[in-house]
Amino acid sequence: LNPHFLLNALNSIAELVHHDAARADRMLVGLSALLRRSLDTSRLQWVSLREELELLTQYLDIEKVRLGERMRVHWHVAEDALDEAVPPLLLQPLVENAVVHAIARRIRPGGVRIRAALVSGMLWLEVEDDGAEGLPDAEGNGIGLANTRARLHALYGDRAMLSIETVEAGGTRVGLRLPRLREMAVSARDAGDARELRFDEVPAR
Repeated sequence: LNPHFLLNALNSIAELVHHDAARADRMLVGLSALLRRSLDTSRLQWVSLREELELLTQYLDIEKVRLGERMRVHWHVAEDALDEAVPPLLLQPLVENAVVHAIARRIRPGGVRIRAALVSGMLWLEVEDDGAEGLPDAEGNGIGLANTRARLHALYGDRAMLSIETVEAGGTRVGLRLPRLREMAVSARDAGDARELRFDEVPAR
């Protein structure tokens, strides 16, 4: 989790306490649950996509309190993809980039779209935003994307792909193409690969 997110969340809570205690309380409870869950998953190498999206929902609920109607979230998740294994906190930094660099800089409402599906034997994940209404890209150090690339390479080698493209309306789409972990385990076993794939840690279907 980006420290700036925590700072923004705490500042929002401090402001809400004075004029909307109920919303401040809801945001504080949500932040506590998110931190607890992120600590729990940080000890795991794999979680189900269902668990990943539940944590992502908690993050977005907090940002929704902060940004209100300026942020609209659209989910397009195939049911048969929910039990696939993914690295924990894989999508959160990608969605956080969309919120910080696009939605939070808009005057009019903007959308974030999160997609997941099984396509051609791979897990396809996408995070897309509506852009910052013609404003130049916000400066950033790209740590979130760099870390994501490094994690994918360490876990999947050259079998995974991360792509970044500008959509026609002016926003950004980040796409992930991940091999299904159970198929990787079978391939490694058949090939006599010495690397250990912890098949027992993959969530059961």
